[in-house]
Amino acid sequence: MIRPATAGHRPCFIALLVSAILTLAGCGCRTARGAHAVVVPDEHADGIWVRLLFPSGSAYDPPGKEGLARLTAHALQQGSEQMRARREAALSSLGARLDLSVDRDVAVFDGYCPTSAWPELSSVLVSIFREPSPESLDVPRLIADQLAALERIRSDDVALAQAALQHYLYRNHPYGHPPEGRDSALGALTGLDVHDFWRRHYTSGSYALGLAGAVPQAADRTLQAALRAVLSTAQPDTLSIPDPVVTTPNAFIIERS
Repeated sequence: MIRPATAGHRPCFIALLVSAILTLAGCGCRTARGAHAVVVPDEHADGIWVRLLFPSGSAYDPPGKEGLARLTAHALQQGSEQMRARREAALSSLGARLDLSVDRDVAVFDGYCPTSAWPELSSVLVSIFREPSPESLDVPRLIADQLAALERIRSDDVALAQAALQHYLYRNHPYGHPPEGRDSALGALTGLDVHDFWRRHYTSGSYALGLAGAVPQAADRTLQAALRAVLSTAQPDTLSIPDPVVTTPNAFIIERS
């Protein structure tokens, strides 16, 4: 969900509309490079909302590297420790925000800013997707964050039951593991893995873009041109999701070790 930076802003029904549109397969305006863009202008809005989706959720984790999709998204969003601090300071000074969520299908980058701050927010957004340098990424810290997220799942009864049920239903299916990954896989991930995942999944032909609010004229085309200049030019990876194996309904008990 995209939320305004301050409570005084107009309810963001237009951003929710963009979110709904972009979840529909084949929606929007297909560009020459295969991406999708949707613009919902509202001249009475007091801000701009942007949503950028990539088909790079945890279902795309290579076997044995569960957690790489989420790690890559957070590595791009945060960059090095110094870059993260600069981005956070810049967004805060603008009254803007840029959030990230990763599920099994997509990585979603949500942003909001006052209308006057759009050039700065769009610049920060584009900078996130530049080719990452494996040496500059703070991979150990990001891995520690994901291990802590897995521990929070194990310590929460509801979250643990949901994860166990997901695993039971999907087993060895790409949806079978949580986006946070597996402990056994996370420790072996490196900056080179992050770079390779970016190259294969953050491509100029694989994203969906939504803009809503007081969107400047041609802002979508300007933003897409800037994204094409920094995103990978590789052919987007495709993923064939098999049907889950349906088993006889059963009951199971979860015991903490």
